[in-house]
Amino acid sequence: MTATALHLLQHGWVQGGCFLRQFPLVALFLAMGLGALVGRVRVGGFRPGDVAGALLVAVLLSQCGVTVAPQVGMVLFALFIYAIGFGSGPEFFGSLGRSSLREVSIAVVLALTSLLCVLACAWWWGFDPGTAAGIASGALTQSDIIGTADTAIERLGLPPAQVALWQANVAVGFAVTYIFGLVGTLFLICQVMPRLAGRSIREAALEAGRAGAPGQPAPLHTSNPNGALPELLSRVYRVAQPGLTVGSVEAMGVSVPRARLEGHIVTPAPDAPLLEGDLVMLLGPRGHVASAGRRIGPEAADAFCMDTVLMRGRVRLGKDAGLFGHSHAALLADIAPVTGLRVHLQGVSRNGKALAPNAHKARTGDIITLYGLPGDVRRAAQQLGVLLAAGQKSALAYHGAGLALGLALGTLTLHVGPVPLTLGTGGGCLVAGLGMGWWHGRHPHVGNLPAPAASLMVDLGLPGFVAVTGLNAGRQMVGALLAHGASMFAAGLVVTVVPVTVATLFALKVLKYRNSALLAGALAGARSSNPTFGEALTQAGNMVPARSFVVTYAMANVLLTLLGPLIVGLLR
Repeated sequence: MTATALHLLQHGWVQGGCFLRQFPLVALFLAMGLGALVGRVRVGGFRPGDVAGALLVAVLLSQCGVTVAPQVGMVLFALFIYAIGFGSGPEFFGSLGRSSLREVSIAVVLALTSLLCVLACAWWWGFDPGTAAGIASGALTQSDIIGTADTAIERLGLPPAQVALWQANVAVGFAVTYIFGLVGTLFLICQVMPRLAGRSIREAALEAGRAGAPGQPAPLHTSNPNGALPELLSRVYRVAQPGLTVGSVEAMGVSVPRARLEGHIVTPAPDAPLLEGDLVMLLGPRGHVASAGRRIGPEAADAFCMDTVLMRGRVRLGKDAGLFGHSHAALLADIAPVTGLRVHLQGVSRNGKALAPNAHKARTGDIITLYGLPGDVRRAAQQLGVLLAAGQKSALAYHGAGLALGLALGTLTLHVGPVPLTLGTGGGCLVAGLGMGWWHGRHPHVGNLPAPAASLMVDLGLPGFVAVTGLNAGRQMVGALLAHGASMFAAGLVVTVVPVTVATLFALKVLKYRNSALLAGALAGARSSNPTFGEALTQAGNMVPARSFVVTYAMANVLLTLLGPLIVGLLR
């Protein structure tokens, strides 16, 4: 019975493997779907997350011999990193300067520590330059090192057989150390670092978002996108108290966009008297409407005749809006008596970041959300700036051009002496996304990318890219590990753990980092670890880690890529 069950299991595995080899995209999405389930399993308080889960399942499926075209992973990764850059662009360029020196120093410390660890491991275990460069590439999850190391080995002037052997060892070292490089880095930054900092990533991200500090982007997911602004609603009341006017009612913190006065439905003037039996529509914050209603009379049960269409409009503040010294709430209050407009402020944002309505001075380019009668909203927009067209459709031409530009930038190579420097797909699409996002921040009517669309690009892009990597490299990794023993794996463990630990302690003790969400982004970028960054975003629930990530990620694409030729040159 046992032999029969084993035979059936083996037969099913073989047939399933044949099916997946014939249709590799099924394996890709299977790895993503099952990986999401695996990522939710907690082991001793550690949750792998969607990305690590997809990688683990992909490595398992790779044992069937499944491979996916690398271009599929490139496309998925380009979508992911472009969306990150687009969402972070306005704040990234606003944060450049002395305030970004901390992030730059973290990237430098991590890169130098990584180089020293690789050299120490090569000396201890006697690795050749190719193996050492491969270990650096895998343990640091920086595949660009493979290309720069291979190029450096070719230029050493060695016999062709020696060159071929060292170049093959680069791939072996990468395959053996890459898996732990991904999972170990994710665990150190997203699980260990917050405990050392004394605060979870989620708590730190929420605090940064509430503070509204410069450079803290708005949440990806929020149940109250208006921040501290109260919920608006409209109700109709029957006047029962004598001596009231429209103006006296509006002084209670509400507006009266419509009223039925002596049987006629009108837009009332502020000095219009309210007689017993008249109907008034109140629009405003829930508490103010309820309070004013109690002073006016009972809520009308036959208010169907007062049905009114209200409009919510986003307005970009212009240069001639009289912004100097005004908060957003005060700015709206100033134009109301002059224009007679009855509109309410429902949201404020700057470069995609939600702001409190009274905490910041209004600036040209800020986006405010107004709520009221359509005509009033449009006239208020004319007074303040430009009314932005509403819609949930992505600007495909704009973003298609941005992605094409990013991929083109990634192909460019700058030669510094014998060392070739390149942004690669990730760096090119990140730079393009930052630029396109910055331009959209200055011109919100151009390049719309709805939040659900951006979230889908992030949620599918990174796990998909990692799944492709696991399917293509998982089988080679297992074989290389069995053939070459534990020394490479041990070296990869050292190169993964020590630099991240040193950089974390440097940031906490020397740089006095206090926000673990920002530090998670900085460390993930300095390690060029996109899966770790994705997990940091998931734990944060907003885009706070992105501000520090984009700075250190750009540095890492240069510094870590340089390690390839440096290792080869120092160990030859």
